Amino acid sequence: MKKIIAAAICIALLLTGCSFKPDALDANYVGEGQMTVLRYLIKSNGFLVEDVFVESHLPTESGKDITNENGTFSPVVSDQIGTYADLVTAVESTYTKETAEKILSQSDRYAEIDGKLYFNTKYAESDAEDYDWDKTDIKVISVADGTYELEVSVKKVHGLNQKFTVKAVTVDGDIRLEDMFY
Repeated sequence: MKKIIAAAICIALLLTGCSFKPDALDANYVGEGQMTVLRYLIKSNGFLVEDVFVESHLPTESGKDITNENGTFSPVVSDQIGTYADLVTAVESTYTKETAEKILSQSDRYAEIDGKLYFNTKYAESDAEDYDWDKTDIKVISVADGTYELEVSVKKVHGLNQKFTVKAVTVDGDIRLEDMFY
């Protein structure tokens, strides 16, 4: 009788398409939900590098510059980041608290003036590498105690791939990058 029940269960599993996934037993296995979060963080890092802090800057409105003791500033006109609070949120939702504070405190590219976000015009476009952050390949190197070590391969706009070793950590249930990568 036990053999019949076991055979029936095996047949039922075969008919329903259920399969054994050996990757789930791998110590470095990262579930699809976690991989989705990690992909989002890498893409967000790319946006902050390419369009906000390093390669370029948020779009501005010319002709409405403000000059004060800190320099000349142009008002930001962006659908994605419209206020300084939005900028802080974007950085803090991508990086650990320490890294977010470091990025924001070391950058005087943006300022809040009269409740609006402004870009400091002394920062020209950068000569930094230009990557296509939409086309990344993420390989999990290790996972231990809420720390993810990843190898991220990013294609440069003009050809060759660049590889970064990226660390992400779980802080209060949320995964965040430990540094800005570019």
